[in-house]
Amino acid sequence: MKMLGRREFLKTAGLTILGPALLTKEALAGGPCDACKTGTKAGEGPCPGCAARHGKGEKDLFGCINRVCDPNNMTTLEKKHAPVISVPSYFKANQTIYVTAQVGNIIHGMDPNHWIQWIEVHADNALISRTEFSPQSPSAIVTVPLLVQKETTLKVLERCNLHGIWESSQVVVPA
Repeated sequence: MKMLGRREFLKTAGLTILGPALLTKEALAGGPCDACKTGTKAGEGPCPGCAARHGKGEKDLFGCINRVCDPNNMTTLEKKHAPVISVPSYFKANQTIYVTAQVGNIIHGMDPNHWIQWIEVHADNALISRTEFSPQSPSAIVTVPLLVQKETTLKVLERCNLHGIWESSQVVVPA
């Protein structure tokens, strides 16, 4: 059995338990990154998650909430980790729709060394669903019912044990 170093242990086990609390603290303390306008900064200056894009060294995927920087030119990492939100193209107000969230345009594998730990679906900042996964899960995909009464912002967060938290959002408007 492989012994985990302190840093590796905290990235996998510790943040799985503390992640939601830390995420809330970071989100309240930060704001958009000064450099890329996408990551949540923990303090002053550019987001540590976008350091590689701005020539400052290795990207720290656990330093912020990761988002796609350029939807027309996604990196392989973004294609595998950014949540994809699917909703019906047409629906009426006060109608229940089914929101499907999956991890990535490229299927993300699920094995003991690299897997998606959870997916959260939010509607206008209210948590609708949180689904936990294990490495034995065949895939990281969820479908949840949602009653839409007005224009609503859907936000999906997911956490990869090796590549941190990723977020996508989409505005849905009933006809």
